Parts: sequence; C-alpha cells; structure tokens
Amino acid sequence: MKPMEIIDTHRHLWDMDLFSYTWCKDYSECFSWDRVMFGSDWPVCTLSAPFKKWVETLSTLTQDASEEQRNKLFHENARRIYKLA
Repeated sequence: MKPMEIIDTHRHLWDMDLFSYTWCKDYSECFSWDRVMFGSDWPVCTLSAPFKKWVETLSTLTQDASEEQRNKLFHENARRIYKLA
C-alpha cells in the first residue's frame, strides 16, 4: 500500500497512528541529527491534515529530543546543507 493510500484509508486515524516516536527515533539514530531535516510534500500533505498539524505532530514526536537536535531538524541542517544565509 502506498503512503497516500494509507492516509486515504485511515484519514480519521492519521494523527499519531501513522507516525510514531520509534519511527522518528530510528531515523535520527540511523542518520544522526546532523543529517535529518523536516520536509513535506506540501500542498499534498494538506489533503489529510492542515500543514500546521503536520508540524505540531512532528514537534510532539520529537519532544524528548534536545533543543539543539530539534533546531537541526527544523532549520539548521537545511541552512547548512542548502547554504542559506
């Protein structure tokens, strides 16, 4: 089943059932906090929830991460990788 099919089938459950703390933790441990960054398929992701809800969900899933780790995830890594000012 493709991701959008999962979301369409389980639209009412998407909030925390499709994403888990373990999933986020596995990615950060596999790639390190220096190599992960927030991204989306906006505006497609808004078919199942408002963009703000996606960000809030990821914030909740990473609430046990340090402030430095969350800063890397949400903006510092993108700034460094894409050489943004």
